[in-house]
Amino acid sequence: MLEFVIDSSICLAAFLIFYKLGLEKNSKHSFKRFYLISGLILSALIPLINFTNHIQVRKMILPPVAENFEIISTNTPAEIPWLSILLLGYLVGLAFFLFRFFRNLNSLISETKSNPQIKKLWYSLVLMEKSIIPYSFMNFIFVNKSDIENNEIPDSVLFHEGVHIKQKHSWDILFVEFIHCLFWFNPLFIWLKKEIQMNHEYLADEAVLNAGYEAKKYQTELLKFSKFDPSPQLSHSLHFNPLKKRLKQMKNQNFKKSKKNLRRLTTLLIIPLVGLLILAFAETTTVFTLISDHEATKKEIVQYNRLAKYYANPDGKNIVIQKDEIDFLKLIYANMTEEQKKTAEPFPELPEILPYELNPVKLERESPHDPPRPPWRVIDLQYETDATFFLNQVESSYEEILEATENPPFPVTIQYDKTNRKFMVYTDGTKPGC
Repeated sequence: MLEFVIDSSICLAAFLIFYKLGLEKNSKHSFKRFYLISGLILSALIPLINFTNHIQVRKMILPPVAENFEIISTNTPAEIPWLSILLLGYLVGLAFFLFRFFRNLNSLISETKSNPQIKKLWYSLVLMEKSIIPYSFMNFIFVNKSDIENNEIPDSVLFHEGVHIKQKHSWDILFVEFIHCLFWFNPLFIWLKKEIQMNHEYLADEAVLNAGYEAKKYQTELLKFSKFDPSPQLSHSLHFNPLKKRLKQMKNQNFKKSKKNLRRLTTLLIIPLVGLLILAFAETTTVFTLISDHEATKKEIVQYNRLAKYYANPDGKNIVIQKDEIDFLKLIYANMTEEQKKTAEPFPELPEILPYELNPVKLERESPHDPPRPPWRVIDLQYETDATFFLNQVESSYEEILEATENPPFPVTIQYDKTNRKFMVYTDGTKPGC
């Protein structure tokens, strides 16, 4: 969570700095409104972007991890639960800002219900008894009752506030204020709200001048209303400072047209800005997929299934175990893909006399269509106290069996008698009982 807050704050700061340096003086106020709201949304979405990088790796045998380590127990003092303290502090701040937000909202709604109204074309005038500067919220313009009755409020002022209503500027403020409640500790939202409100005033001032009202007279009215107290927090009014910037912007609008090429270049720079932020703060997840060195062919799988069925369901009590066949089973099974293993016969359960390493090794083929020829492996017979070993029909010890099978002629055959627990090892390749 902390990482998200930091990354989103950096993204928001980048958007605001770019706005301040490249877009603030731009006369396209509608685009600037879209940019500021989009910048807030993108600053929250960019750290949540997750690119998945799939990497295929070969299966490999990891060395065993030593487990004989000593655990030293020390008496450490109890740690301060900083996380719980920070969480509690955040919840207290969240409760305070949400309370203030809904209190201000309820105050404006209460004023619309407790005061008389005059219905206009696309808004309603709320007549207040107290002396106030005209301000707007949602579909309402709040004015002093005596001022409106005495016709002391200029039409340009009412038109200005009507533009805020028609363009639904209150929704921008409500959205930013609510997000600010969730991230009340982030001072960037104060900066963002100020820029959004200033741009709203630019939009309203532009609409007033485009409607044909005299610029100098309108500017004089702005200076006149600047002496009043500020309007409520969630509303719009003529009082919004700094007035100097607004007057300068109106002057630029009438007498100094922005250079189109420069304006277009600045706008196009937004695209690489978003791209750089995505590269810097989007999360990348790497998924490793284990694959075998070789994929088994259809012919190999057919032979594997035949042998797997034989060793899984042997006929009679005695089973003749052919070492090269077992090696073939193990090698093909180890080199199958996961999908191939799902459709193939399960690997048979064999006596513990045989090794069970199912690690993929390089298969040697005479041609791509021939079955693999596994490399030679010395039989690693596991000693069993209640089993009898025979080497070429002569009863032998476990050590003698190992020594005789270190370099025998091909192939080696093992006959296993389950009933009498006897292992008959033949190094001359004969297959008794077959």
